[in-house]
Amino acid sequence: MVMAVKFNVITEEPIFHSDTGFQYASYNFTNFIKKHDGLVKENIPRKRNCWNNAVAKDLFKNLKEEWIYKYGYYLKRQAELSVFFWIKTRYNKGRRHYYLVYKTINEFNLKM
Repeated sequence: MVMAVKFNVITEEPIFHSDTGFQYASYNFTNFIKKHDGLVKENIPRKRNCWNNAVAKDLFKNLKEEWIYKYGYYLKRQAELSVFFWIKTRYNKGRRHYYLVYKTINEFNLKM
């Protein structure tokens, strides 16, 4: 989330989509969100609602299957940079999304 805000031009309040993983309920993460109140809006899905946050769940599924499980990271910084690279070069530029009328994220942002 920090890299998303740091490396992108923010024109609207960004929304942080996540699954209900334990890391997003942790003290450190919830405290981080509270410190940035007003900068980032948090959207965590309701339990037993498979359609809530479907786009975010698809992102995390693809990230894990295509990238994370293939590499071993020894340092947190290695993982951060690797994930950032995957999102910026593979996901945003190459993956077409049903939700965006079969456009890539970059194509969708250019036409806005």
